[in-house]
Amino acid sequence: MPNEPHTTRFALRRPAPRAAVAALAVVIALTVSGVPTGPGRTAAASAPLSAEQLSHRLSGEVYGFLPYWRVDDETDSYLRYELLSTIALFSVGFRADGSIETDAPGYRMIVGSRAATIIDRAHAVGTRVDITFTSFGFARNDAFFNDATAQARAIADAVALMAMLGADGANLDVEGIQSDDFTGYATFVRGLGEAARASNPLARITVATNANASGARMADYALAQGADRVFIMGYNYRTSGADPVGGIAPLQRTDGGLSLTATLGLYAARGIAFDRLILGLPYYGRRWPTLSGDLHAARDTARGGGSSIYAASITPPTPAGPSPSAEPSPSPDPSPSAGPSPSADPPVSSGPPVTSWIVGYDEVEATEWFAVADPVTGAWTQTYYDSPRSLSAKYALVVSDGLAGAGIWALDYDRGQVGFWEAIARSFAPPRITAVTSTPDLTKGSSVSITLSWVDGVSAATEMRLANETADFGDWQPIAATIPWELAAGADGMRTVRIQIRDGIDGRSVIASVQARIDTTGPVVSSLKLSWSASAARWITTYAAKDPSGVDVYQVRYRINGGAWQGLTMTSKTRFAIKASGRARVKVAVRARDGLGTWGAWRYLTRP
Repeated sequence: MPNEPHTTRFALRRPAPRAAVAALAVVIALTVSGVPTGPGRTAAASAPLSAEQLSHRLSGEVYGFLPYWRVDDETDSYLRYELLSTIALFSVGFRADGSIETDAPGYRMIVGSRAATIIDRAHAVGTRVDITFTSFGFARNDAFFNDATAQARAIADAVALMAMLGADGANLDVEGIQSDDFTGYATFVRGLGEAARASNPLARITVATNANASGARMADYALAQGADRVFIMGYNYRTSGADPVGGIAPLQRTDGGLSLTATLGLYAARGIAFDRLILGLPYYGRRWPTLSGDLHAARDTARGGGSSIYAASITPPTPAGPSPSAEPSPSPDPSPSAGPSPSADPPVSSGPPVTSWIVGYDEVEATEWFAVADPVTGAWTQTYYDSPRSLSAKYALVVSDGLAGAGIWALDYDRGQVGFWEAIARSFAPPRITAVTSTPDLTKGSSVSITLSWVDGVSAATEMRLANETADFGDWQPIAATIPWELAAGADGMRTVRIQIRDGIDGRSVIASVQARIDTTGPVVSSLKLSWSASAARWITTYAAKDPSGVDVYQVRYRINGGAWQGLTMTSKTRFAIKASGRARVKVAVRARDGLGTWGAWRYLTRP
């Protein structure tokens, strides 16, 4: 998701009239999607989230892009699904005719088995999954947003792909667009939203916009045409050619340049509601050759421009640790249109370990930085990047300004580094239920006590709500460690109770559940045998019973040749010997009592 905040050209123009939208809808209805299924897929691998599943929420949304070039066998174990509101799989492009680029690596990842696992795991905790659709370049976008047929094909294919994967929405990332194409863009946003919601009423449309005034205009147009969220690309404020150098996502600036706070001011000036905005932040940094080791030093233009580097590859120098000149260079992104493109670092001289460096934190910009001097040439290189500390300061801006949430470009760029997930948890985590039990969990009646334990998130848990089986939840009530509860009525069997808690800022836990069994009937004698044993000179009866509550004891009685009943009152044994002649007529009766004290029916057997 490249973001060059000062290059895109826009002029004010209002969104498309409803007649244009209606015309596009007609074309969509006539368009037949040609999206093929992925390897091994013939139907949706996962259904979109239901309203109840979506009731889990962090105290602020956390929206993370997951680019195809970072997805491998370790990605699933890396992701903390419960700390994400939405995972946006990146990305799928369109051909000139609007059809999906099914031969591209982004598409192949998104329809593959790894993505299927990610979608299933995300849905298990109520985390949305969006498919990112991209269109980059002025010429490409000018042609696309003036071609209603291509747009209709793109919408049909996009919605078909979302349905095939069980996705919960779409992210539209359009970059490099002229003001003359705003009408077509607005029409497309509306058409995509209407078609997606016709397939899934809970589908969301998110658009990615840049951090300057043109991005604010673009967001305004998109929201007016039905977009649900705007992801502000709050990074790349200083590009590879920056001079002087500094943070790529500065909280504030003293040099008059654009910053995160200034960006929000531009969006506010457009009258955009902050509760629709996601402030995207970087999990990557940038390294420049500089003329000195001073904070915000001038770039050494003779040695070229800066290069991006993943957070996972950034290691500040320490007296006991390796110098950053020994860090491996990150692999470059596959293409310039596939996000910030970390490229190989400038060559470094071989020689003795670095002995001159500066490590600092820019309090104004909320940015980590360090400078290193080459031990041979003395030339300085500076790296500016975001850490859990600096990101926490920017998450605080999200909270204080009432934004919908924070965003990440990009998930997995931090893999191997410590603290990034913890920073999210400190800023946005909802309360979490750690255990829930029913007392008793086996009962004759319907009255039980539900006991739960929990840990608070960013704010203390204050309320709880419960529901039986699949019924709607009851009203929110003050949270308590133990609460009396009536199980659902009906025949004997298992009962499920669902429970959810929330904090004072509406951060909601994942829904937990507990089961209890109602058992009002006694055990059933499932086996009863009676036979003569010549060696013992006895009639031997064996028996067994089954019951969900377990079998406590048996009662055995017998009569010989029609005489009076006699036998054991209770026994735990499953074998009993009767003293009688082998020629006698013996009748035996057995019943059992379960763990709840309920007796079952007698079962009879007569021999011979």
